[in-house]
Amino acid sequence: PPGLYNYVVANMMLIRASTNSSEIFIHELVGGTADGQLKRRMPKENIIHGDFPNLFKHKNIERKTIEPNEDGTWTIEREQEKLEDDDDVDFRRGRNRRLNIFAAEVTHVNTVQTFGYTVSEPEPIRKIDAEKATKLGVAPSKKYKKLKNGFPVTSDDGLRTIQPEQVLTTTNRKQRKIAVIGDNCGLSPAMEKLCRNADVMVHEASLSIESMKDAIEKGHSSAGMAGKAARNVNASVLALNHISARVGFEKEISDLVYKVEETNGGISHVIPSFDFMELIVPRFGFSPVEHHDDWQVLELPQYSSDFSS
Repeated sequence: PPGLYNYVVANMMLIRASTNSSEIFIHELVGGTADGQLKRRMPKENIIHGDFPNLFKHKNIERKTIEPNEDGTWTIEREQEKLEDDDDVDFRRGRNRRLNIFAAEVTHVNTVQTFGYTVSEPEPIRKIDAEKATKLGVAPSKKYKKLKNGFPVTSDDGLRTIQPEQVLTTTNRKQRKIAVIGDNCGLSPAMEKLCRNADVMVHEASLSIESMKDAIEKGHSSAGMAGKAARNVNASVLALNHISARVGFEKEISDLVYKVEETNGGISHVIPSFDFMELIVPRFGFSPVEHHDDWQVLELPQYSSDFSS
């Protein structure tokens, strides 16, 4: 988010850290609705957006920016952009695999621009229907790899363009998607679209109150709001975080989960999260019907106040 560069560089300077053996790039998401509102409220030379070369400057740390897309999202990484770079490298699998990472704004408080993020795998590679491709004028060749990776090719006679959808077989497989939402009291339409059908959605449930007015004033979500957010995007698993420190015992955690489930309507499997929790997401994701049965958490500790993290 904006201000990350100044924050990191200030800390590096204060602890006199050396970066002689490293080259660090800090990317900040710029623009957006909240960004414009903040700039109108704050002085032009503010500590978040300002550039202070005499104050914040550190060797080998470079500030870069990512502009928003037309749909209100930010592209942090996209696997197709990498696929175009080198036809001989498969960026969908193995050590070269790339991910789709996007961000969008969420509503928090008026003085802080806050984001949510989604991370998803590339779509599973589909097979080429060789008979269809040959009839359309594309004989087996390296062009098949381009089609598998989602790029159109020119027919062998050079007269027409063949789209991947014309020759790829259908599949029921889907890529896994995880959504991690920052502090918020509401998701933007762009964020909701990114989260659609996520296998796992990490969302706060910090407020014990259920008043929408109080939640918006505080910029956080109640248990009921978390349940609705996951229901609206059809998330298979809802992992609750940023839980109030007042919630620290097994019964209180159970009551919290019950409140979430009430507003979720059985769409998501609801679990409280904790530091270093590992959640196994099956290959090709949770099935729409069976996600209540096939989820698994590793090393689940006893309920304790650690759930507040």
